Amino acid sequence: MLSILCFISISCSNVKKAGNSNSDKKFTVTATFYPLYIMLMNITQGSDTEIRMLAPGNTGCLHDYELSAKDMKILSASSVIVLNGLGMENFIDKIINIQGAEKIIAGEGFSIIDNNPHIWVSPQGAVYQVKKIAEELSRIDSRNSELYQKNAAEYSDRILQVESLIQQELAQKDLSNVKCITFHEAFTYFAHQFNIKLLASIEKEPGESPSAKQMSELVKTVKNEINSGSKILLFGEPQYPETSAQIIARETGIKLYNLDPGVTGSLEKDAYLISMKKNLEILKEALN
Repeated sequence: MLSILCFISISCSNVKKAGNSNSDKKFTVTATFYPLYIMLMNITQGSDTEIRMLAPGNTGCLHDYELSAKDMKILSASSVIVLNGLGMENFIDKIINIQGAEKIIAGEGFSIIDNNPHIWVSPQGAVYQVKKIAEELSRIDSRNSELYQKNAAEYSDRILQVESLIQQELAQKDLSNVKCITFHEAFTYFAHQFNIKLLASIEKEPGESPSAKQMSELVKTVKNEINSGSKILLFGEPQYPETSAQIIARETGIKLYNLDPGVTGSLEKDAYLISMKKNLEILKEALN
């Protein structure tokens, strides 16, 4: 009789364990794209949290990214999905409806400019997103809460050090007559934070090449600004073709530089910091 009771007890125990699959599931956090993944690398370091990146690291901005069946499988297997929000992911509705995964919208609550989603490009925006992600992860995964908060604070401090460096260096430059043309609208928050005037963007979104008429008008605008005494800086982005920017450079005689919005790069924790420091050096060169 005792043997039978023991057998029943063991069997019931095994059934309960098999049915409790969620407890055995690896805690997995998936970032929709590269900038958020770099943030996760810093926030989760030292923990047993598994992090993934949805779009390949060379994708760039997600304005036209289409979810594949493989992507949906990755998302459905995730414990948490981290999105930029603010219109960056055109597939956000599909993600929000995925059952069983918590969602963190890293840009939610940030003071936005003209519905522009590229807030991470400014150090101020990057720090906001790092802290937002860490706060939400701490709520969801309380076991690692202290570590997430500690890592986020340390990483935020490092970003703020770069921010301070940029401010100090640009404070030594006369920006009063400087106006910039960027490849697309990725640098809106960066320019706003550091009091840099933006004259125009070559493409509203990557892949939306300007028409011949738009190019002609932009070239005319640049020439008029130069004749009025403005110093025009022209920037492309390393992730995208320079064809249109090269035409402007050729027609106006101004030099073309590249600024990196940090949407692609190496999978290392300091990638964002490195790209911002490089951007500073390019800005200094262009301003000389």
